[in-house]
Amino acid sequence: MIVDYNCSATSDGEVLTQLELIRRVATVAAIEQPYKVGNFIDHARLAALIDVPVSIDEGLRSARDLTHIVNCAAASMICVKPARVGGLANARTLIDRARDLGIAAYVGGFFESPFARSVHRSLAESCVNEPSDLSVVDVRRNDEVESTPVNLSFGIEPAGVMLASAQRLSVLSVSES
Repeated sequence: MIVDYNCSATSDGEVLTQLELIRRVATVAAIEQPYKVGNFIDHARLAALIDVPVSIDEGLRSARDLTHIVNCAAASMICVKPARVGGLANARTLIDRARDLGIAAYVGGFFESPFARSVHRSLAESCVNEPSDLSVVDVRRNDEVESTPVNLSFGIEPAGVMLASAQRLSVLSVSES
């Protein structure tokens, strides 16, 4: 499993403690984006302390970011999200460049449309060796687990209460104008 902090870690000690706890029940493949975007120094320090790869996700938006990651030894893996880096061509270029620099790459895109997820899956299958988060996922709705694959993605039906509330707000704003 990749433990994704989404920039929320507060200290190396916190990450180390959580890593030990998680290892009791799962194999940890990487620690993803524990610290804030652009904070390559803390990522590098953590990478030197742990025996699993550190991965940069939100902090990778351009070739310049990749250069900083390498120069600071901030990570040995990156998550390339085509929508974040400017499209498929830029994503492919970053993946190729990372490989040349000795950095493992994988493709991300959890919230993309079904079409984008299938295109990104093709990209991942053609140029990365690491697992990518583009598979069918389970969605919890009404306290049940429901798997709704749609072209390698998932769909969520809005709750009726939310739709009714949105409709009332829409009617109110139209009648008030």
